[in-house]
Amino acid sequence: MCIPVFNGHSTIRQTIESVLNQQYTNFEIVIVDNASTDNTLEIINSFKDPRIRLISNPFTIPASENWTKCVALARGHWTKLLCADDLLEPTALSDSMNAIESHPSAVAVIGSRNVINEIGTEVLASRNLYPEPKLLGHKQIIDLAISSGTNPLGESLCIMWQSWITSSVGEFSKVWNYYIDLDYWFRLSVFGDLLVIPNKVGSFRISSSTWTSRLGLSAIIEAKDFYLKHEFFSEVNPVRRFMAVVKASIRVVARKIFIAVQSN
Repeated sequence: MCIPVFNGHSTIRQTIESVLNQQYTNFEIVIVDNASTDNTLEIINSFKDPRIRLISNPFTIPASENWTKCVALARGHWTKLLCADDLLEPTALSDSMNAIESHPSAVAVIGSRNVINEIGTEVLASRNLYPEPKLLGHKQIIDLAISSGTNPLGESLCIMWQSWITSSVGEFSKVWNYYIDLDYWFRLSVFGDLLVIPNKVGSFRISSSTWTSRLGLSAIIEAKDFYLKHEFFSEVNPVRRFMAVVKASIRVVARKIFIAVQSN
């Protein structure tokens, strides 16, 4: 379990506790603090569980670099990236591991999530992509992203992948901000099928202060560049790519309105 954090004093305790409360107990927690200036380190150090490994950056680096550093430090067979304001369900790891046993060819497993607000109240229920476990190949994932104009697989808390792939996939993108997760999932899927399961694995927290919620108009500009210029869409019909931009732009505006309403 990899948790990158920067000034996460308001949520980091709950996030760590959600991992420690897992029914599946054979894991480590790698936390990379990105030179926080609040009491984040004090909160992390209050936990005495030997499975927690804390690394502190001497100075703040870009968030994408901190994500890359964090997953590179994972020592287990499986890697999961959990942002410092998100939460895991107690059965998240056990459900994922049980599903993998039945689908050993999968290089990653993906569950669903609900959405919570700043104080932890559910504002959007989880929705399953498929009612039963389903293996998706690289081309299927590309098609889903084009058809929906969004990230069909979910944010980082939804996915767990085989650690041997990490070095081959490379760094989290310095180009994409709004689509940083999806770009990484595209590159993961080059190495094998991704297993989508109908289990809820966690809660994604939204607030007016989160990284992606602050992107605004730049997210729409990024959507245009992502769907029209990303290398994995090069063989997709231009009309479908343009329609994906339209859908993505509408979703960005809707997301901004939704977050603003929930924050008031």
